[in-house]
Amino acid sequence: MNDNQKKWLITGGVFVLALVLTVFAGLGIHKMTGRSSDETETAEAASNTEAQETEPVTEETPSADTEAADTEAADTEAPTETETQAADESTPAQTETEAAETETAAPVQPAVNIRQLGAEEIADIRANFTDTAQGFYISGDRDEQNRAMSCVSRDAHLNGAIGNVLIFGPAAEPPAVYFTFIMTTEYAPNTENLLNTLANYNVKALFLMDKPYAEHNTAIVQRMIAEGHEIGSMGSSLPDGGIVTLGLEGMNDDLFAFHNYMLDTFGYTMRKFYFSYDSYTEQAVALAARMGYQVTFYSANYVDYDHNKAIDVNNLLVSLDYQMHPGCIYSLHTTNSASIEVIPYIIQRAMEKGYMIGQLP
Repeated sequence: MNDNQKKWLITGGVFVLALVLTVFAGLGIHKMTGRSSDETETAEAASNTEAQETEPVTEETPSADTEAADTEAADTEAPTETETQAADESTPAQTETEAAETETAAPVQPAVNIRQLGAEEIADIRANFTDTAQGFYISGDRDEQNRAMSCVSRDAHLNGAIGNVLIFGPAAEPPAVYFTFIMTTEYAPNTENLLNTLANYNVKALFLMDKPYAEHNTAIVQRMIAEGHEIGSMGSSLPDGGIVTLGLEGMNDDLFAFHNYMLDTFGYTMRKFYFSYDSYTEQAVALAARMGYQVTFYSANYVDYDHNKAIDVNNLLVSLDYQMHPGCIYSLHTTNSASIEVIPYIIQRAMEKGYMIGQLP
């Protein structure tokens, strides 16, 4: 090999060696970064986007009052149509039984404004209704639903002529019975025992009372309200012979005085009215109804108002069971302990016969 050949051989080797080193250098860089050139460009673009999203906000930080206002606005913002549809579709329909149970358990929320009538309205009542005193009674044959015909005919007449009268409770499926209790004089521990029994069975009742009872038994009245029972009015004075003896003007004042007392003392508006002594006139019914009350009677009862009269609980149960019918409104007095003792049995008997225990609307 001559000198020229050696020179070209050396030159070629150096070139090959440089080429090999360049290739290996590129492979090393690729291995260290783990990315191709395309991946590198993508990563750089993502990095730029992230930097833009995380750029600090230069707006002024809201005060606490502003945040509270924003939160309140967000909470009260009306849902969109889509959100409403989603809520409707995701909430199962309430069954009739569940609805009845909910209605029974919920405390009564009086929503009627009671008002005192003026002289012209009272004159109109006098001109259009009779002032003949009538007694409320349960008698006569019974219809296909086991309702006394005296109650059926009186219901048709009073609601046809005046309206806003309750003699039967509303129709329901399953059928319902309803409890009302007359409160005039407190004989402890009758009412306490009754409230305990009603609580055990999750039953809500209507308690009808006069102003003196409410004044002398504020703790009991407060408990009735707190436990979801309803309180109805019998007026302020409960005169002998009934409130009809006061005349229309006197009845107007008497009812409104008790209304104001309950509103001022308990924050409670009574929606129902009951005639003491079961004595009424069409004029008196019309006056109470126009004041805003539902005039409440009953369709099943027992002579239990005498505290000193001994009543056999079994006989009382048989009588109340016999009178039971769809929409039955029981009327009992708490002055006699037998009427308290019978409640668990009549509740159980009603449930055995397929009734639920309702709460008057």
